[in-house]
Amino acid sequence: MSLDPRPFAMESEPLRAAPLACAPDELPIGPGCAHVADDRIRVRSADAPLLWAVAGEGLDEVLAVPPGEPFVLAPLPPLTAVELDVATLDNAGVVERRTFSAMTRAPMPHVVINEVLANPMGAEPSQEWVELYNDGDVPADLTGYVLADVGGETELPSIFLNPGTYALVVNEGYIAEDELDPPAPPETLLLRVPKLGNHGLSNSGEPLKLKDGGGAVVSRSPALPEPKAGMSLARVGPRAPDGSVGSFVTGWPTPGRVNIMNREIP
Repeated sequence: MSLDPRPFAMESEPLRAAPLACAPDELPIGPGCAHVADDRIRVRSADAPLLWAVAGEGLDEVLAVPPGEPFVLAPLPPLTAVELDVATLDNAGVVERRTFSAMTRAPMPHVVINEVLANPMGAEPSQEWVELYNDGDVPADLTGYVLADVGGETELPSIFLNPGTYALVVNEGYIAEDELDPPAPPETLLLRVPKLGNHGLSNSGEPLKLKDGGGAVVSRSPALPEPKAGMSLARVGPRAPDGSVGSFVTGWPTPGRVNIMNREIP
């Protein structure tokens, strides 16, 4: 891999990338830290702008990453010893090359908050919803899972969410076809709960967390400015990492379907 530092170095003042201190469940990868899952590796980049080049195991990625931003390397084979060639370039012009080796885990579920409609055209809070999606290769047991906002936690029904399947967490009074907001496909799983949030989802934008039965946060959606009525907050892709400013956008609601990007309600 050959990296030319000149175009990258002109973007900002030179800043060397100091290696991060990795958590116990992370491995060093270049100056960042890697959390190894089954078919993917989530990387926390260093606190400096970096150009990453990663190759091996079918990957050939070149990524310009802002300071501290996470990114995901995928797909990778589960339960496999993987070896990746990693090169980084900081805007001081320093190139570092290293080999990253790790053992990927067995196939596992990956349930994400995929889309949120907090400000529907229909009645509030009954027509609000949070869409979950299992991006993993095995079913997810949602027993003990909760959705948390600033007002409290909502426990989800004990069901299995199959791989590649969407579910809408909705209020008990939710009407599937209210003729005001886009309906979900008839086969979409509806998880009815007594209430979403303390008094419904906030229209002014608030963060949401999805916690598993052990209390660990498995997915987040950010607090963004108040969306227009009828617009949703959507993840740009199921593997888009939590904590990245570019992982969510607003647009047309697509309950139970692949999210539509870069489209707004007039």
